[in-house]
Amino acid sequence: MESMRDVDRVMEREIKKGSTPLQFEQLGFGDYSYNEITSQEKLLQVLSYLLRIGEYEPFAGKTIGNNVYMDMRGKKAVFKRTRLTYERNNIFATIKRLAKKYKPDYEGKVPIQL
Repeated sequence: MESMRDVDRVMEREIKKGSTPLQFEQLGFGDYSYNEITSQEKLLQVLSYLLRIGEYEPFAGKTIGNNVYMDMRGKKAVFKRTRLTYERNNIFATIKRLAKKYKPDYEGKVPIQL
């Protein structure tokens, strides 16, 4: 398994390139590389799918411990692994709090890029 330092380096390179290597098989986005989040419900559904919580918790298999999540600590991104459901729920709660704080406008301004 890779060290977190190696994961941090790879993720920073990917962010600089602007790439996001994700596939949303269950959410009906299709093969498009750029999709808009048109409502808060769709945003919560995408986040639940990514974090494997709620209705998508059965998809969290043994490999979920290898997933790396980005957590914003101030202006610095911190990458970490989560092995337990409550850790992923904490990330979800933080995102919901930030969404209330920033009040995103869903008129084509909240994209998901694959």
